Amino acid sequence: FSVIEKLALMVAAIGHDAGHDGVNTTFHVERNSDLAHLYNDKSPLENMHARETFSAMRESGCNVLASLKPTEMKLTRKLIIESIISTDMAFHKHHVDELAAKHEIKMEIVEDREMLMGLMVHLVDVGASAYSWSEAPRWSRMVMTEFQAQVEQERDHDMPVSAFMDLGEGDEVAGKFAQSQVGFIGFVLLPFFQLFPPHIPELTDAYQTLKDNRQAWVDVKEGR
Repeated sequence: FSVIEKLALMVAAIGHDAGHDGVNTTFHVERNSDLAHLYNDKSPLENMHARETFSAMRESGCNVLASLKPTEMKLTRKLIIESIISTDMAFHKHHVDELAAKHEIKMEIVEDREMLMGLMVHLVDVGASAYSWSEAPRWSRMVMTEFQAQVEQERDHDMPVSAFMDLGEGDEVAGKFAQSQVGFIGFVLLPFFQLFPPHIPELTDAYQTLKDNRQAWVDVKEGR
């Protein structure tokens, strides 16, 4: 990556969830919220995150891009926006298919580098389950707490309830929680993570940790 690309990648990673309001894009679109209306249902949350990132940099003393030349600024802004937009889960299958089709990522090709930037920001956005087992469950609980809050809002507004977010009540919660992690890791994360080590060997350990954590959730689900 060039220096400009590295800078854009770091800013995108920092700002990819800036201003998040605790519900997902589907919720905004289904509710026809002001945010969905503003962005015509096209990645409303992700567009907002990008906007908030650049708004923050307009504050006094916060513009980490201030020293860039106009042409550099234009490119950096483009790369940051595209990388943040790539975190929309609506594009997840496209990301998987795109990377699976790549026998080789050629870093001398601009398009390959820009593709990889978006893939990497998306990877870390969804990748907390690849943290060590001492940390991963804590992040999973926080995410599921947020999901449960959205389920309550969906019921309050007579919306279809997002089944993958609903853990039910009472004794069934723990089992559904563990099953949700087994399913998310198995069906969403592992097929994505396994594509990276051939191109980025440094992610081999993260992929193995993800597999280990899935098995740990299976053990939790089965009471072992």
